Formats: sequence, C-alpha cells, structure tokens
Amino acid sequence: QPWDCTNMAAPKQSNKPNIVVFIADGSEDVETVTVIDVLRRTQNVNLIVATVGGKSQITASRETKIVGDSTLEDVLKMNKKFDMAVLPGGMPGATNLYNDKKLIQFISDNLSNPKFILAAICASPAVVLSQSGLLKNLPATCYPAAKFKQLLKENGVQYKTDRVVIAESASKSLIVTSQGPGTALEFSFVLVQLLFGYKAANTIANAMLVLFDTKYEKQISEWKKKT
Repeated sequence: QPWDCTNMAAPKQSNKPNIVVFIADGSEDVETVTVIDVLRRTQNVNLIVATVGGKSQITASRETKIVGDSTLEDVLKMNKKFDMAVLPGGMPGATNLYNDKKLIQFISDNLSNPKFILAAICASPAVVLSQSGLLKNLPATCYPAAKFKQLLKENGVQYKTDRVVIAESASKSLIVTSQGPGTALEFSFVLVQLLFGYKAANTIANAMLVLFDTKYEKQISEWKKKT
C-alpha cells in the first residue's frame, strides 16, 4: 500500500460530489492534469474526465496524450446530477470546447442549479464562457492576453486581474475563473475549498509543499450560507 500524504484530506461523506472535467484536442496540459490531480487527492469525489470531439483520447496543447474516462456523449446519457464542471484552457482546446453545442447546453442547463459550480481557466473563460453569454455582467479573469481580455469586454464581462475570481450567477450558482498554468494549483485548491472547506484544501496544499491563502474564505462561506 503506497504511502499517501493526503489521505483523508477531505471529510468523508456518503454522497460524494459528482465532477466532470471536459477536455478536447488542444486543452492545456498543466491545467488539465493539475485540476484532476488535486480534486482526486481528496479521495472523496466521483470525478469523470470526459473528452469532447468524439474520441476517447485527446492530444493536449503540448502533445501530451490524455485518455478520458468517458466521452461527452456518455456523460449526457448518464442523466446524472453534477455538482461541478471544469474547463481547462489552452488553444485550440478552448475553441474545440466552445464549438460543441451539446457541451454548452449541458453547462447552461446545470447553471440553473444554485448549488452547481462551473470552473474555467486560461482561455476558456473568454472563449467558451463569455462567447456563450454565461459571464455577462459578472466579474471574471482569464489568460491576460489582449485578445482574450477583448472577448470578455465585448461580451459584457468585468475583467479582473486576480489569479482566481469567484462570481455568483443570476441563478446563484458559482462560476470560478482563473488565469493560466501558473495559477492552476490555486484554482484547484479553491475548488476543493468550495466542496470541502479550507482545512481540506490547505491539507492538500501543505502535502504538495504549496502555501494556500485564506483570502477566499469569507466569500465562500457567504455563498454556502445561501445554499
């Protein structure tokens, strides 16, 4: 039995959160693997890596081959209630996600659930979410390239320079956005904190030799009170 320094990081619960991470050809390698790794370190989630584009394996933006657990079509057939969906960035990965209308419909439908969490990083907040009208009048961040910031502006999004931004949608669900590979760990810790609290997130961060701040605690606590 391998020693696991993050064992029991999250409080065990009978109904584990259902999470899906959507990936496509051109998704960013670091962002994809980081969020999967950190969320699975909780040992308390049902996480599916779902490929978009009809193939079981994608080639990430730096040529890493990643095999999914399921395809988007499989996920849609499950008729399962999901608690969180995550969209890594990367180009043309974000464009490939945006071009799949079944994915956009899945995201839109789930955002009507006030307990749902949608998370996107790097190019995806701009390319996928803003162009789908899902960020209108909300604060968000993205990879700080001019073309992505312009997309946010054109689609009525309040661009923020923060590493991670948490926004509440009109239906009270949450949309979490982040900037890129260098913020992928912090982004992932915030997702763990949203699901299991700061202690669980910080336990994983410490085991990975990373400092994780308490600055998101107040906003997350206020959202949890509402839901």
